[in-house]
Amino acid sequence: MLPATLNDTLAATTGVESATVRAYMRVLRENGYLSKHGRGIAAAKMSDRDASVCLTALAGAPRPLDVLPQVKHFSKTVFSQGDSGGLLGMLSEKGSGIDAVADLIRLYTQGLVEQHFETIEVEPAMRHSSMDVVFLTTAPVSIQFRIIKNGQLLEARMYQDPSDDITPPDLRSYRRVSGRTFDALAASFHATVREDL
Repeated sequence: MLPATLNDTLAATTGVESATVRAYMRVLRENGYLSKHGRGIAAAKMSDRDASVCLTALAGAPRPLDVLPQVKHFSKTVFSQGDSGGLLGMLSEKGSGIDAVADLIRLYTQGLVEQHFETIEVEPAMRHSSMDVVFLTTAPVSIQFRIIKNGQLLEARMYQDPSDDITPPDLRSYRRVSGRTFDALAASFHATVREDL
């Protein structure tokens, strides 16, 4: 997927204006967090990791000026607790929470999330809201993944910054991302594959 496609997809699904998403991406690219190559049709193809970094920046930083400290903070998150089975058990325990977001994007792109929802009998109309990813931006900084069916928590996984040992957590500042965003990213990756053929 080209940077412009990632920009448009994230703007459409997060409600952040396209120019603002572009500003976030510029800061990330200039500081080595995104793939970069040329411009226009020679621009670097965005990977699931690039999409994950952008989504984390949008969820974690209230404005482009705050992107670098927040992405660095989320880069320090490590697996801290969660289910070892099910769909969320397929997220990496060795990388950061940003890597786990990239894993989830990959699972959506491969159709494995859709298969899992069929297996656990989540109604098609409820699938976007059944996947819940929460970016807690105040200490302890964490990324929490949850699968919910009929108001019941079925699976959960959390990646937390171990240097933020605050009890109880400060729950005042967080951002939720639903399956709708991940579905849209997967669709954009699929469209890119079709364009390349």
